[in-house]
Amino acid sequence: MNEKEKWKSGRPYNKYVDILKLQILLFFFSLFGIASKLAAGEKILSLHFCIYYGIVLINLLVYAIVWQQCIKNLSIVTAYCNKVSVIIWGMIFGRLFFDETITINKIIGGILAIIGAVFVIQGERKDG
Repeated sequence: MNEKEKWKSGRPYNKYVDILKLQILLFFFSLFGIASKLAAGEKILSLHFCIYYGIVLINLLVYAIVWQQCIKNLSIVTAYCNKVSVIIWGMIFGRLFFDETITINKIIGGILAIIGAVFVIQGERKDG
């Protein structure tokens, strides 16, 4: 990274701020799963179905725009590896909103996904 790239908007560039922004985005992205599951329980094309899927579509539209802004400053590998957090949020939301069970297999799977993401990001740092 050259000297000009280290400064954005007159402030020193901090990659961790971008990762935090990405995590906030992914938190809101994971919320669409709640609306999607609620829609799945409704009769197709009923008012509630349309409202829930409208929420999903709006969420995806906003997500797509903000995602583009996030990957301006982060490598695509780092950005995609951070999507692992959606798995964790999905388990938490499933438990909170739908009384789904978090099994040991789900926990192990989530941990393995996080470990894999860490290895990929660490490998990217070593490579370039």
